[in-house]
Amino acid sequence: VEAFRSSVNRVEALLAARRTQRLVLLSTSQRYLERTARRVQVAKQQCGKPGQRKLELAKVKAEQLAEAKRTRAEIE
Repeated sequence: VEAFRSSVNRVEALLAARRTQRLVLLSTSQRYLERTARRVQVAKQQCGKPGQRKLELAKVKAEQLAEAKRTRAEIE
């Protein structure tokens, strides 16, 4: 009886777990699924931003170096 009660408690804990609740919501609620998909898309966009920013900064740096060379040439 004690082993059965322990098993039932374990199953109950697994079913009440937050991860299980999320999986059930994903499979039963269209709204929850759409909201989660939007969160994933936003996170994906955020992951791409540092790479884009790095390219923009490299371009600005190259432009500033070229301008500095032109300025030095004018001074000399």
